[in-house]
Amino acid sequence: MIGWRRLTGGLTSLVHQVTVEQSGRRRPYVLRRWGSGGDRAEYAVASETAVLGALETTDIPAPRVVGATSEPANAGPAVLMTCLPGRMQLVPRDRERWLAEMARMLVRIHALDIDARPFQSWLDHSQLAAPPTHRAPTSGATPSRWSPRSGRPAAAASSIATTSTSTCSGRASG
Repeated sequence: MIGWRRLTGGLTSLVHQVTVEQSGRRRPYVLRRWGSGGDRAEYAVASETAVLGALETTDIPAPRVVGATSEPANAGPAVLMTCLPGRMQLVPRDRERWLAEMARMLVRIHALDIDARPFQSWLDHSQLAAPPTHRAPTSGATPSRWSPRSGRPAAAASSIATTSTSTCSGRASG
């Protein structure tokens, strides 16, 4: 390894680009490391490698697993993967186009028939609460009807759970 830099955007793990030189050729890789989270970290490594391995037989653009370990003695829990070309857009200039592209890719992903573990949230749902700027309506407990204290209607919210993908542009997801 001849260089490394932290990539931004990782939510559940630390993500770094590492550059390896072998036989005079330099190659960038992405190293995703989880803290010593016990079973959760072990599950994350197993899940990440299973999903990325299953995607290798598809036309979905996804990094390829180079190596993985759950052992802290081997710098784990961690997954080493290839880099994807392109740039991660955390704040897109053209939001409508970005959302349309994401929707098209999610349709392709969810149409796949792959053998992988089902999604298991890393969130502790008992700790979730509405942001302090929102209040529950008195006319019912329908979250879609909640509104900011300013009186304007709240925007509809949705969440998308995807596997981590990493580009070597300096940003990562997951």
